[in-house]
Amino acid sequence: MKKVVFVILIIVMVFSIIGCTSSNSVTSTNPPDLEQGTPDTKPDATTPPVDSSSAILIKFNGTSIEAGDGVIVNGNVATVTTAGTYQVSGKLNDGQLCVDADNCDVYIIFDNAEIHCSNSAPFFVKKANHVYLTLAEGSVNTLTDGSNYALEAGITEPDATLFSKADMTISGTGNLNVTSNYNDGIANRDTLVIESGNINVDAVNHGIKGKDFLSIIGGNIKVIAGLDGIKSTQDTDSSLGYVVITGGIIDINAQDEAVSAVTFVKISGGDLKIDTANNAVKAGTTVEISGGKVMISTDDKGLVCAEEKISANAEVTVNGLKLISNY
Repeated sequence: MKKVVFVILIIVMVFSIIGCTSSNSVTSTNPPDLEQGTPDTKPDATTPPVDSSSAILIKFNGTSIEAGDGVIVNGNVATVTTAGTYQVSGKLNDGQLCVDADNCDVYIIFDNAEIHCSNSAPFFVKKANHVYLTLAEGSVNTLTDGSNYALEAGITEPDATLFSKADMTISGTGNLNVTSNYNDGIANRDTLVIESGNINVDAVNHGIKGKDFLSIIGGNIKVIAGLDGIKSTQDTDSSLGYVVITGGIIDINAQDEAVSAVTFVKISGGDLKIDTANNAVKAGTTVEISGGKVMISTDDKGLVCAEEKISANAEVTVNGLKLISNY
């Protein structure tokens, strides 16, 4: 009898251990407290449905700001501090929209919002789990900055007109015009997915950056850049630092590389037009073009990488010369 009881106890303990292991594995896959810089976005991730009917309003009135619950207004700065949906409209002559909501999912709807900030980023995401930026239908939204930022000694960020330290997805059918007079246009220290929207970036330095990765699913995107057009810069993790383009109409005019990635660049769809004074598409490992149309005009090289893969399903030209498929 004692042996039977002992066996039963062992079986119970084994199942208890298995149960705990299973629970822990789920938790580690979807951690509740993601640190800034931890990627939790997939390149093909899309924006969940956004309900604007119950959105908290943030209204700019030139030199003043009106805002509802979840927003702290301090002079010319409106700071979103909690999870939720926020609809932003009106013109702010010189100020900032900030998100400081640690581990929260924040939905921002730009509905004819115009923000200028003379000494910092007009839109600055300090902390969040994920920020979903939606461009409302028919809206024209504008972000502009000054040529100098007032940063504390030893601090280098923010350094872009739209600057985010959290994962961000941009979607919608409206317009977003970003002008950078200081440094970069759109810069993200985590992952950046552009799902849709009409996005125009004019930057003195880099146009659009997603550190861990930059994924473009769709949209109509035009970039004018004093240095690189679009890029990913993560160089401490070999599984990141890439650019993926699966759709959209993209027009890049850059003085340095048009598309740049630390690891790889993959293009499987879309219509990409490049005009650059330097290399057109540069990757640390592979440039793979399996679909879409890529038209390159360059004063230097078309594709620069360790491995070049071009499919017969893709149309790739460099200075009018069509590249031959090799897989």
